[in-house]
Formats: sequence, structure tokens, C-alpha cells
Amino acid sequence: MLARVGGEEFGVILPNTNNGEVVARQCRTAVERLGIAHGGSFSGDLVTVSIGVISLENVAHHTTDSIYALADEALYEAKSSGRNCIRAKKVTVPRTPKTLTCIG
Repeated sequence: MLARVGGEEFGVILPNTNNGEVVARQCRTAVERLGIAHGGSFSGDLVTVSIGVISLENVAHHTTDSIYALADEALYEAKSSGRNCIRAKKVTVPRTPKTLTCIG
């Protein structure tokens, strides 16, 4: 699913996927190869993309807002790293230890 979430920001949800970083790399490369002029920009002569990727092991432990916040954090890390790059994070949920009860 692809959605516009802000002025120039888009979100992509890839369920049951473990290669989000590979997809992001392909998207970044595809935009770069288009060679779209970015006239009047202070960032560079050509349009580029910065991409933040998060990978969740168990989405049930997250809210929509927390997922968005994690992805947004990764995106801004990419932007502050010089743009036209990807920052990926794997988010794990700590396992709850099982309690054993002895009877007898």
C-alpha cells in the first residue's frame, strides 16, 4: 500500500516482507536514474529521495502512531545524513519471560 503522508513524504507498507531495505534501494536508484532536473533547489541539481525503513517482527505490539513515528525517525536520519540515502532499522519486541509454577 502506498500513501502520501505529507507534502513530499510517502509511506509504503509491505506486509509479510523481509526485504524492505532492498525495495527502498531499488526505489532510490530508480528515481536517481530518471535524472529529473531540480531547478532552483539548494539541495542539488537533480531530484533524489531519502528513505527511512523499519522492519517490525510483531506488528501487533505497535500502534499506527508508533509505527509512523519509527519510520519518520528513520527518514529524518536519512535526510540528516546528506540526503539521497536510506536508513533502515529493525524493531524487535522483547520477549516476555514465561513464569513456571511448581505445584506440589
